[in-house]
Amino acid sequence: MQNEYFTVKYPSVYLYTYPDSKSELADELLYGTKFRLISEKTHDSFYRCETSYGYSGYIRDKSVSREDSDDCIFTYVVSSCACDVLPFPEYKRRPITTLPKGSLVFSNHKKVENDRFLCVSFNKRRCYVPSSCVRPYNTYKSSSGIIKNKSAARKRICDDALSYVGTPYRWGGKSPCGIDCSGLCFMSYFMNGITIFRDSFPDSRYVSEIGKSELLPADLIYFKGHMGLYIGDGEFVHASASCGYVTVSSLEKTSIIYKKSLADSVSCFARSVLL
Repeated sequence: MQNEYFTVKYPSVYLYTYPDSKSELADELLYGTKFRLISEKTHDSFYRCETSYGYSGYIRDKSVSREDSDDCIFTYVVSSCACDVLPFPEYKRRPITTLPKGSLVFSNHKKVENDRFLCVSFNKRRCYVPSSCVRPYNTYKSSSGIIKNKSAARKRICDDALSYVGTPYRWGGKSPCGIDCSGLCFMSYFMNGITIFRDSFPDSRYVSEIGKSELLPADLIYFKGHMGLYIGDGEFVHASASCGYVTVSSLEKTSIIYKKSLADSVSCFARSVLL
């Protein structure tokens, strides 16, 4: 079991720091997230697990499901704020559930521009999602894992990060219902098939440190206990606990959105090893 990958079968579940639902949140896992179990179930019905991006914690046993994508060819990411999963390719029926932005869905069908609905496998059922709510995953990666169009990837990463502006701050969150600083940066990359570490410090497996003069849109800014995503012209988008939501700030003293406390606490600048 420890070498098998499973997927989250609910729209959103929490990964806890300890096997207790009252403990600190480590992460929010969205539908389609892969993870593997690294311990047997505890007496409180928790498993210790590790995600495919190297984050570990405890998950309730009811959230565990065998991977749902074994027989599916295509992977799509939910790109709208929310996406209804429907029993039939029509809007008249009650949704089975609603998936948040950043969820992964799996299909044997290639998305066609004029099709209103895409057939997907949802918890081993044949269901449908509005085609307008999803886009192909790994758009910018070649089969060898190399980014094919770095400038386009950078733009999409920035656009995705900015789409969360106004989202409430939530420790451990990664959805439009609430997101934290590393969750925002992680999801902006993840939605484009690129992995960075899901925490507010630079992990050399995923990023390389660069100088301030080298900054390009979609590069990362690390502060003391915080991080943001650079969008150009000295500005960055970040999920701010002090503001309570995702906002845009600047490192430039002449800007009306300059944040001296943040500018003074920059620890480093970094770039994804794939960009």
